[in-house]
Amino acid sequence: MKSEYNCIFALLDKLEKGDEIIIYYFQKKYVYTVTEHREVKPGDVKTLESRDKTKRELSLMTCWPVGTTLDRLIVFAELNESASTNP
Repeated sequence: MKSEYNCIFALLDKLEKGDEIIIYYFQKKYVYTVTEHREVKPGDVKTLESRDKTKRELSLMTCWPVGTTLDRLIVFAELNESASTNP
């Protein structure tokens, strides 16, 4: 069923390895570099639990395909400390 939230991460699948994701939080700029993406079944938390907990990593997740609840698409990105600064 389509809803007003179908567009939040609708283009998440377009991110490729090496792409940058920039987030501003409390007036600080954080730059992450995409390392991989995975398609998993709903409720499959093993993919998230098996990540290296020592890495400063961002995980973005959305329903996949867009507008369905069939699967989940997860994009992983690592913090690029040299590019993260105060704006």
